[in-house]
Amino acid sequence: MKLIHSNIAQLEEVKGLLSVISDTLYTEEKEVLSGSTIGGHVRHLLEFYLAVDSGLDLGRVCYDARSRDLKIETELGYAQDTIDGLVVFLYGLLSVSYDSEKLTSRLNSPMILVANFDSNSNEVMEIPSTLMRELAYCMDHATHHLAIIKIALIDGGHDIINKSSLGVAPSTIRYREACVQ
Repeated sequence: MKLIHSNIAQLEEVKGLLSVISDTLYTEEKEVLSGSTIGGHVRHLLEFYLAVDSGLDLGRVCYDARSRDLKIETELGYAQDTIDGLVVFLYGLLSVSYDSEKLTSRLNSPMILVANFDSNSNEVMEIPSTLMRELAYCMDHATHHLAIIKIALIDGGHDIINKSSLGVAPSTIRYREACVQ
């Protein structure tokens, strides 16, 4: 399933980025990030995947109740290990359903998104969803945070990923390639 492979590729891209930055750069508070860190953004995007993984058997996902594991935010190696675990989770989805019909059925199985969009209330909403929709959301959400990370790196003069597609949506990449032709 292309969506799962695309999520895996994006997580591997994040892991690749983490392999070329220093611990200091990972944890340094950045003005352009309003005092946040690259590690904070990596933690945030990974925890959305972790929420899907932990909610899968329950058929419920709640991004609001994620763990906010500061170890992901402060330790590069731990963040990379977390990515490895998520890649195993995603490959596991593929291996559980060897034929495409079973996989499609699994990805379209109902889930409930539990969320609170009101900062002045504790009232939660339950929104019908599917595993496929939540994986698509995780990928879009990760792209957004990777774009923010890229801005911080470029702003800091780090030429690590200036020309990469990190943080660029697949539709934008396709559009840019069509414009070149």
